[in-house]
Amino acid sequence: MDSHFLPQRPVKSFATQAGWLYGWVDTSVPGHRAIAIGATVYTIPSGYYRGDEIATELTALGATTTLDARFEVEAPGSNTLTSTDRLAVLMGLTTRAGQQLASAVKHAAEVYSPVAIPLHGAIWTQVTVDVDDVHAMSRQRRVSGYCWGAVRVWDVELLMPTESFEAFQFGWCSKGKVTIVCATDAPMSSSQTGGRIEGTVLSVSRPEWLSEGETGCIVRMRIAEATP
Repeated sequence: MDSHFLPQRPVKSFATQAGWLYGWVDTSVPGHRAIAIGATVYTIPSGYYRGDEIATELTALGATTTLDARFEVEAPGSNTLTSTDRLAVLMGLTTRAGQQLASAVKHAAEVYSPVAIPLHGAIWTQVTVDVDDVHAMSRQRRVSGYCWGAVRVWDVELLMPTESFEAFQFGWCSKGKVTIVCATDAPMSSSQTGGRIEGTVLSVSRPEWLSEGETGCIVRMRIAEATP
């Protein structure tokens, strides 16, 4: 089964994404769950959250948060925003824990978040994997994981601008659990060109740059998705 969702041509900057690559954040482990605006500390409850769900959780706590290419956070009054741990780093708001942003009503990230990466588009193909195939890959020392149980394996080509690739290099979306969303946040099916693929990263390729100016690239990933 093949599917795709690509614009006619890539552009360097855009307001509406053709798709997203999301990482997942475990806030049950201290270190990626709190920011402070003025004297108020906003702490996301313990749980396992998809990258874009950070905005939902912070808004529920009283810090109005949006994600449109980049995260933006605002709270009542003009206050400094402090990265009390590394949550602000994951949102692209700061570059290090403990860093403060100048007093403002709205604080906007200057870079893309490494757990919510905009895509120009994606192409995915389902791979037939059996025991012989997996052992053959192992003997050839390819960088690929093993699959056990009921899974579907996908080869995915992600088209991303340079700013997105810079966020990707942080590593949150190159291993562990990821979600790819194009056109619609519904499970991918043969009846639509877009959809959602969610699973564990098995392998990642080096970027293939689309121009000498390196304004965009293709990254290939292999993902194992649990079947219903």
